Amino acid sequence: MEYPKNIEELASNCFDKYDKDYSCYIEHNELKKILLDTCRETGLDEVSDADVDRIKQDIDKNNDNRISKKEFLGLFKILYQLKNEK
Repeated sequence: MEYPKNIEELASNCFDKYDKDYSCYIEHNELKKILLDTCRETGLDEVSDADVDRIKQDIDKNNDNRISKKEFLGLFKILYQLKNEK
């Protein structure tokens, strides 16, 4: 899939939208909200806490139990694909 040239800016804006505590990281509850919103928008089944934990483990490259902006870009690209396949 070809991404728009501003994919990093889009990811950053999405990250900032969901980083409710302004910690500069996406933590479990924020990640769950992102995933639930995406599921609703794409018609997918809702995610469980176990799903969120598994996804977090997959994208949390430094194992600090939270998602940085850099780590979030990979997830954002997947979410972008899901939304545009609809």
